[in-house]
Amino acid sequence: MLRKAIYFEGGFKIKVITINIPNIFLDLIQTQVDLGFMPSRSEAIRQALGHFLKNEKQMYQDFEKYPKIKETEHMLLMHIGDEYNCA
Repeated sequence: MLRKAIYFEGGFKIKVITINIPNIFLDLIQTQVDLGFMPSRSEAIRQALGHFLKNEKQMYQDFEKYPKIKETEHMLLMHIGDEYNCA
């Protein structure tokens, strides 16, 4: 079966994944959607993950300390907050 590729703003290809989260997390995410703060549960999870990755990129600021990271991965991590408009 062929799937149509989906692209996110900024040109990133979207990949469908399955995650297991506690019911309370799902309830809180659904409440955000129901109140109109988020357009969908997927978008809420994408934004949360974007914020997490932006916060985590601090450990990658000094690229020389992490030689196992490929330069392209490093560049993605450095710009992930900009691409996802994370504050």
